[in-house]
Amino acid sequence: VAPKQKMKILVTGASGLLGRAVLKAFKDCGHEATGTALTRLKNGLLKMDLENKDEIHRLILELRPEIVVHTAAERRTEECERDPERAMRINADATGALGAASREVGAWVLLISTHAVFDGSAGPYSP
Repeated sequence: VAPKQKMKILVTGASGLLGRAVLKAFKDCGHEATGTALTRLKNGLLKMDLENKDEIHRLILELRPEIVVHTAAERRTEECERDPERAMRINADATGALGAASREVGAWVLLISTHAVFDGSAGPYSP
C-alpha cells in the first residue's frame, strides 16, 4: 500500500532484529527510509556510533529526516551493569543527541525501548 505522503525516515539500530523489521516495514510502504548501524553495515546501512555525538549530529543534518525511529541501544543487562558509564552514553546521552539534532531539522523522534528501563517499584507508570 503506497503512503498518502512519502516521508523521509531514519531508523537507528537497523541491523538488529527490531530495527531491521521497522526499516523494512517503512520501505515496503513506499517511504524513503534509511537505516543506521554501528558495525553490520550491509544492505545500504549507514554507520552511526551512538557514543559519538558529533557523528549523530552530522548524519541527522545531512539526511534531514522527518521522523527518527530510535531502536538502537545497549540492550544487554550484563553489559550495562559491567560498564554503566558506557550504557549511559549509548542509551541516554545518544538519545538526547538524537533529539537535539532532530529538533534542528524539525524531525519527530520515536523511541522504542524495553521493559528493562522500569524496575516496577514506582508503578503504575503514566505516559
